[in-house]
Amino acid sequence: MDASIILQKIRRKGFLITPSGSQISIKPKKLLNGRMIAFLQAHKNMLLTALYQEQDNAKILHQKKMRALHPGRLHVLKMHIQHRLRAEKHYTPTDKEINDSLGTILVESDYDLENAISTHQFAIDLYTQTSLETAITCDACKHFSPDRIGDGAGIGSCELKVPWTQGNNGRVPLYRYARRHCDGFIMSTANLLEGRP
Repeated sequence: MDASIILQKIRRKGFLITPSGSQISIKPKKLLNGRMIAFLQAHKNMLLTALYQEQDNAKILHQKKMRALHPGRLHVLKMHIQHRLRAEKHYTPTDKEINDSLGTILVESDYDLENAISTHQFAIDLYTQTSLETAITCDACKHFSPDRIGDGAGIGSCELKVPWTQGNNGRVPLYRYARRHCDGFIMSTANLLEGRP
């Protein structure tokens, strides 16, 4: 009995089957019947071995394809990813987050680096355009408090602890008049009364 053929048949039925430690994870569970569960239990060790072999082979192939990519162009894509993640998450992403995203993008693009770069650049441009169109200032938000140190004309803090740069914990002052995109924005009562946009 060929484990790889069994796995293909399982996947053709719409199941996602992966190894999880010494267990097999299969979804969606609601589609499983008693016969399939019994079969999986009876052939668990064989299927686990095949699943882990698949993962090992995928890693080897990924590393081989990565070595074939132009380092300079790969760096460009990583910078695009870093820019997008920073815009989406409002903090500078870790190397692990960037590399995880890089791996996913390259697999999805079948390691076509130029296509991945152009597609990702389009996504960044679209996100940036949308962000600019819906940009707000912290000064108009009910969550913002001007800093009591100094004249209060430029900086302050956010009750939601919205980060501004990498490494801050939300207590690093925000520049109150800088335009930015923020999902937590709620117009302050004073600005509502003044009719400010």
